[in-house]
Amino acid sequence: MEGQGGITTLTKDEAINLKLNYAQNQSKFLTTRTDSTKSEFISGRYNSSVIAQFTTMDINLFNQYNPDFDNQIIEAGSYELKLPSAKMDLFQSNKVKILYESMQQMLNAVNETRKAF
Repeated sequence: MEGQGGITTLTKDEAINLKLNYAQNQSKFLTTRTDSTKSEFISGRYNSSVIAQFTTMDINLFNQYNPDFDNQIIEAGSYELKLPSAKMDLFQSNKVKILYESMQQMLNAVNETRKAF
């Protein structure tokens, strides 16, 4: 085996510990920022990259506030969006544009898929 291995070479116990450490780090991240965070329940086909673009957030930071956003909003149909206060203000003022652009991206992806067949 080369290097230090990867996630596929972990034992079951190592994988469990890795997941626990990740969950604890996420929990610490969110609890340290609760004082400057706003939440809003949203519904619709919002896309994380579009929200990040309109709120001028790095997508990785957005994902820290909203882990697995894209999958959860599709599955549940609604989501409690969490953003820093200033970013939430940007989201709220551009909400219609963000939803429109998110829908355009989804439609473009569907059209590209159809062209491939």
